Order: sequence, then C-alpha cells, then structure tokens
Amino acid sequence: MKNKIWLDQLRAEDRDTVFSLTSDPEIVKYMRFGTHKVPEEAEELIRNYTEKGNYGFLIRLTDSGEPIGVAAMKHDEENCLEYSVSLFSFQRFWNQGYNTVAVELLKTFAQEQGIRSLKAYVVEENYGSRKVMEKCGFHRTDILHFDDFPSGLYVYSLQIGSGDEKQEQAAAETP
Repeated sequence: MKNKIWLDQLRAEDRDTVFSLTSDPEIVKYMRFGTHKVPEEAEELIRNYTEKGNYGFLIRLTDSGEPIGVAAMKHDEENCLEYSVSLFSFQRFWNQGYNTVAVELLKTFAQEQGIRSLKAYVVEENYGSRKVMEKCGFHRTDILHFDDFPSGLYVYSLQIGSGDEKQEQAAAETP
C-alpha cells in the first residue's frame, strides 16, 4: 500500500515541523486558527493538542519517518467521552489518501481509549476534508452558521460505541 503512515505522539520538539505547516496560509485556511506568524504559536498549539485528556500526533510516513501532517483529538469539555478531530497536512501529501488513513488510525486509537464518539467541524468549501469524513463513516449532523463567517461549518459525527460491540450486536440480533 502506497500510503502507509503511523501516528507519532506530538512533542514540544516538533515545534518547527508544526510551524512549517501552520505558517502556510493555504494549509490553515480551513482551520479554526489563523496563520501562525511566530514559532511560539505552533508551540502553544502543540500544548493545546497534548494537554491532559487530549491527543496530538505527527502523521509520519512508515518507510522514512518523514512527517506529513498533524492529527489531534480534543475532548469535549462537557462530555469527556466525545472528542473533536483536527487534521492538517503538507500540500504535497494532499489527495493521496493519507488523510483518510490518518482518520482511520484516529478512529482505531479512539476505540482503544474507550472514546464513544468523534466529531469533526469542516468548513463548507473544504470538499476534500468533507469527502474524507464521509469515507471514514462520519455523518453530517448539522450545519452551523455565524454572522462573521461567510459559509457554513459542517458538523460530522461518528459513534464509535462503548467497547462492547459484540455484546450489543448479539443483543440486537436476539429476537
């Protein structure tokens, strides 16, 4: 498989790599943060993605270890079993299936952690990310509109389950 990747825990030492992503206006134009002007902003993002209860990763190519992007899951402040997914990658890796594989890896990781549901917030014009979410089994559950935001923000959700899927499936099949 051409797009073999792995998720490596995001660390403070990854600041320059993250900054090279977050300082590119094309990469961040659909993110919930603006283009970073100084490396300290990337440092703060890493802290935010890795603080207690959150999970941040560098997405790396398996064969070379080269970083291709960042993936994160942040817990919902009201529901600790629900997380929002964020993902961004270098442009040269767009449209090659890497982001789809990264989301699938996040789903597996979430299930292993006992996380019950994932959400993703995707700007309406970001067709590539919307397609990734749909390929990975997420369903659009809402479209949010804001006065200071020109288009809609699509809310995608995915129920992962309680970890007792076999028992739940057996109970559902019992007449």
